[in-house]
Amino acid sequence: KQAVALLEELIVEDPTEETFYAEYIRLLVDMQKTSRLHKQLKKRLKGEELAIAETYSADQLIEWVEAESGESKSMFGKLRGKSRRFMMIGHIIALYNDAMKKFRDSEVPVLHLAEFYMVREMHGEAVRILAPFVKRTGHFAAEKLLLQATLQQANHEQSEKLLLKAVGQAEMLHKKYPEDVDIVLWQGDMDAIQEDVKGAELRYERAIAMNRYRSDGYVRLMHLLAESRGEKPASFEKRLPEALRVNEWICLTLATMSITIGDSVSAIARLRALQEELPEYLPASYEMARAAMASGKSTQATQLLVQLFEKDGGDQFMEAAVEEELFEDILEDVFAVGV
Repeated sequence: KQAVALLEELIVEDPTEETFYAEYIRLLVDMQKTSRLHKQLKKRLKGEELAIAETYSADQLIEWVEAESGESKSMFGKLRGKSRRFMMIGHIIALYNDAMKKFRDSEVPVLHLAEFYMVREMHGEAVRILAPFVKRTGHFAAEKLLLQATLQQANHEQSEKLLLKAVGQAEMLHKKYPEDVDIVLWQGDMDAIQEDVKGAELRYERAIAMNRYRSDGYVRLMHLLAESRGEKPASFEKRLPEALRVNEWICLTLATMSITIGDSVSAIARLRALQEELPEYLPASYEMARAAMASGKSTQATQLLVQLFEKDGGDQFMEAAVEEELFEDILEDVFAVGV
């Protein structure tokens, strides 16, 4: 209690000092007193200073929620943890919302809450808070995040109306900021969604020309060309800058290109090389299971998926596996073994 009181005094003296908040939140979580957090801040601070303290406190609560996820192994522990995280999420949203009201000119609480929503696939909520802020301030980072949220909401809801809205937002932003690579890449994504392969290819090529050492333009283009015209990874690999040929994301994508064009032997060779370099790189394990299944080795694919799901962080691939057509015939066996 004395430590909490001391930290509250330090926060009141200088609410802009971020380093105070990690320990403050940790102590409140350990004491199971996070419910008092917002009330205490409101009692000690006002206006913009309160908004800053609320924002930094919410940021630290997010750190706790992310660290806490999946820690408990028992069913009761998982249920209790889920209930506690749900309560924390309520605190986080309340803190950010109040900070947005208290410090209307600051983009920080708006962007942080929008990002919080987007990570949890609450894209509509992100759009809801970003749109009025963008209209009022024209803040560049908020404009970009609003475009991203609108596009993700369109994908999530399979909404053509929202997709066209995102297309319009992207065109407007590209005119204002023609040198922004993210916007060009997102325009390419929208072309690809609309099955305009040539348009998407041109956008991705433009993004690569703008920054030859940025990997995501190449990754998007590789997926597009493999799916649309069966381009072989070896032919694409030649055009990669030397520095990117050892990039794990690039190496992984070259392997997935091989799977896409039906060359599972090449895919497995690439993935084995990647796993030798980065044995804990879980996406390579997932793609190895896909490659095994594509080559007709269903028993091996089952074993690889079971092993992946048992690893720390492996459960994040479950949703992708459920949606993957290659695994349709083995998922029941995979989850039976997992149980």
